[in-house]
Amino acid sequence: MKSSIFSVAAVLSLAFSGAVFAHGMDDMKDLTKDQRNKLADVHSKFADCLKSDRTMKECKDEMMNNCTTSMGDDCPMSHMGHHMKSKK
Repeated sequence: MKSSIFSVAAVLSLAFSGAVFAHGMDDMKDLTKDQRNKLADVHSKFADCLKSDRTMKECKDEMMNNCTTSMGDDCPMSHMGHHMKSKK
């Protein structure tokens, strides 16, 4: 079970970093300390969700919602919507 969670987390990390690099690091603005703390909280909640019995779609949807709710337009994931959307 732990190896499955680690594998999923590793794949998501690679996918997220790939989406960031595909989008271009130069396009990303530096985040303030407060914004970084909010983003870290979003990712912690996502990790907690991955450890639960909830589906990947639920966790991804919750992460996107948490990010846009806590950070608004400053959410870096809002610019990668097509990369983060769940397949139906």
